[in-house]
Amino acid sequence: MSGMIISTETLRITAGDAAIAATIRYPAEETELSPLRFVMICDPLPLAGDSSENLTEAIRDGLLDAGVAVATYESQGREAILDDFDAYSAAQSLSEAVAVWNAASCTGALGESIDTRSCIIGIGIGALITQAALHKIKTTHGVCLVNPVGADSVSSAQLRIKVEDAGRRDLPTAFRNTAAKLDTKTIRPSTGDTMLCLAGAKDAIVNPASGQTIASTARESGWSARSLLVVGGDHAFTDSAARQAAVQEIVEFCTTGPRD
Repeated sequence: MSGMIISTETLRITAGDAAIAATIRYPAEETELSPLRFVMICDPLPLAGDSSENLTEAIRDGLLDAGVAVATYESQGREAILDDFDAYSAAQSLSEAVAVWNAASCTGALGESIDTRSCIIGIGIGALITQAALHKIKTTHGVCLVNPVGADSVSSAQLRIKVEDAGRRDLPTAFRNTAAKLDTKTIRPSTGDTMLCLAGAKDAIVNPASGQTIASTARESGWSARSLLVVGGDHAFTDSAARQAAVQEIVEFCTTGPRD
């Protein structure tokens, strides 16, 4: 890990009937922004085709290097899908994200000194969950959606998830049905709320144009929102130059807000 960490904090959080383990990583004191800024990464169900885990780590480390505290969590969705694949729903994934955000954003050092510029980063299906979560949380100031899956595309045959020791599987029927009903288009911003929708121009898993559609809808609702296509980027930004460019844009957004 390249991110400079001064400490970590592990939280045990209850979301419905599930127990979620979340980790908050704090940046080194010499890089820490003052007041401290906080980002949660929501990536509950990595899509098959490309592993998004390395992308998540690259974003996390870039934020830590920039002096931002970062929360990640291990979704129960991965374990639940192995146990009872077809029963897992988007409602469960949503309750996890909201519970982790509410607990992490007011705990320890964060609760004492967190900046108003707190952000959520949603990746792939996590972007869909993040949009719905905005109806249930009040403190976020910035939203970054990476390779965002829209509610209108959740039934796409391209969206298959990576399941350990089981190869690729279609999204659970319960998840598809409940995700398609999530309210993601009537999100009213608070003053100063900003959004960045970022996608790889070569993404073959999620339609790169989805981010443009989401950003346009957000602007109609009053958000300061923009979309960006990263040249050479596939779904996991496996090209090093494309990944570096994506991480740089995300870090800049989370620390200063989007450019006009």
